[in-house]
Amino acid sequence: MKFRVVAVGKIKEKYLIRGIEEYQKRLRPYTGLEITEVKDSVLPNKLYQAEIEKVLIEEENRIKSKLSSRDYIIALDSEGSQFTSENFAQQIENLTLEGINQFTFIIGGTLGLSNSLKKEANMLLSFSKFTFPHQLMRLILTEQLYRAIKIIHNEPYHY
Repeated sequence: MKFRVVAVGKIKEKYLIRGIEEYQKRLRPYTGLEITEVKDSVLPNKLYQAEIEKVLIEEENRIKSKLSSRDYIIALDSEGSQFTSENFAQQIENLTLEGINQFTFIIGGTLGLSNSLKKEANMLLSFSKFTFPHQLMRLILTEQLYRAIKIIHNEPYHY
């Protein structure tokens, strides 16, 4: 099993980078976690619907250039399915038993993800009804992936 994250934009905050690196390190004995950043689009001063669509399509194209046909695509979206940590781990384990071994999580930029990209995803996943900064979602996602692996392996989460 391998995890990938394709995310729009770069993380500048050192505390987020350190947190993500910590969970990547914790995941290494179990699985790989590759994080790919794609360039975010420059937002115009006034966002009309046409400009929003243009930005979403530009970012969609950059994201799609990083995907492969063997990816099981899970797009993070506030309208997606919500799970407990245990249910999320069970979902990952069940999909693995069905032969899926590469999970690719997509995190959009400031404007989220295009509707067409969300429709093409195998699953829409939401961590909350709240809206979080996309940079923070990377840390939350990596922590939940680590937690899921510990649950799947019937190991305690806390040291």
